[in-house]
Amino acid sequence: MASLVGPRVRLCVSGPVYAEYEEVIRRPRFQRSESEIAGTLRAIRESGIWVRPNVRVRVCADPDDDVFLECAVAARAHYVVTGNLRHFPRQWADTLIVTPGIIGSPYLALSEASDQKEGSILFYPIYTSEPTNPNAQNTRISMTNTSQTESVTLHLFAVDGASCAVLDAFICLTPNQTSSLLASDFDPGNTGYIVVVAVEDFTGLPRAFNELIGDEYVKFSSGHQANLAAESVAASMMFPAGTNANVTTATLRFDGMNYNRLGRVLALDSIGSRANGNSTMLIVNRIGGNFTTSGALIGPITGLVYDDVENAYSFTANQAVCQFRRVMDNGFPRTFTPFDRILPAGRNAWMKFWAVEDAALFGSAINFNPNAGASAGAFNQGHNLHHLTLTDAATIVVPVFIPSC
Repeated sequence: MASLVGPRVRLCVSGPVYAEYEEVIRRPRFQRSESEIAGTLRAIRESGIWVRPNVRVRVCADPDDDVFLECAVAARAHYVVTGNLRHFPRQWADTLIVTPGIIGSPYLALSEASDQKEGSILFYPIYTSEPTNPNAQNTRISMTNTSQTESVTLHLFAVDGASCAVLDAFICLTPNQTSSLLASDFDPGNTGYIVVVAVEDFTGLPRAFNELIGDEYVKFSSGHQANLAAESVAASMMFPAGTNANVTTATLRFDGMNYNRLGRVLALDSIGSRANGNSTMLIVNRIGGNFTTSGALIGPITGLVYDDVENAYSFTANQAVCQFRRVMDNGFPRTFTPFDRILPAGRNAWMKFWAVEDAALFGSAINFNPNAGASAGAFNQGHNLHHLTLTDAATIVVPVFIPSC
């Protein structure tokens, strides 16, 4: 017991948990003497932080194990440590269920959407392919189940950036499995973004499964190419869109209570000058809509471009599409001082922008410079846009039906 507690590890105990410890430790298969049992129970009583649960939990495969999650909720514990992962969910609220010897600290479920953590929903900022020449323009989408014990069913939605039409499919991943698909195989000739949602195996209802990661490799015939991570959104409750198995649609609420909040104001840092050969492709997506019919339009946006001596230049645009994609030039962002004058040779700039209405946006930027192989200051590649502020107003309606895999 001494190895379980210390300045960085505290044991949390409730009455029902203590009673479970007392019953289990006396089982003959553990072969503990009465003195060992008494010493262990005394250490638990004296070293533990005692809490009184006030929330009932009914999720474990073995109902006797629910008391540990109730204790964890009351104590706001970071971990439940067990040698029997199969009886527990992978995570409950902000408590991670782990085996002894876990390395490092996990991202909490309530930490905001990020491309550096696991989640129950994955957002991929771009997919594209060229039907006549997929070797020149294509996208490889990958998704990975990081759970060591649990399989997962995924509902994939591909939203066409121009028409906002949605196509969907199911993908099933076993523990530790990764899977990839090419845009030229599932939606040749179209460009848009992808949403992947963890769902319950037998009903198709969205579920908490904060163990998904993903990324993509994308290349355009223009020369723009990048490796972009999927943005992960965690669920904060087991069934964040409800438990009614008879519904035909479910609403994903990115409000910080059901799923993480999403980006409101986005930023692109260090834009290179076109006079130095830089061609920066900006990709912006609106998160929203009813995926039984279509995605949501971006609509009016506004923003500011800052040059490297802190001068600000405002711009507006009205985007009647679900995905805006354009190489930045004098046409966008359309500032009173033309973009190429804001950003002459050898200079850098950055920008931030947001939807006029309270809407969630995400996207990426990909830079192509044909001089990258010959100039020390020329670079290719891309990255996701930064989230400067968040919104809790975004929702997506998704269809619900029994998975086919």
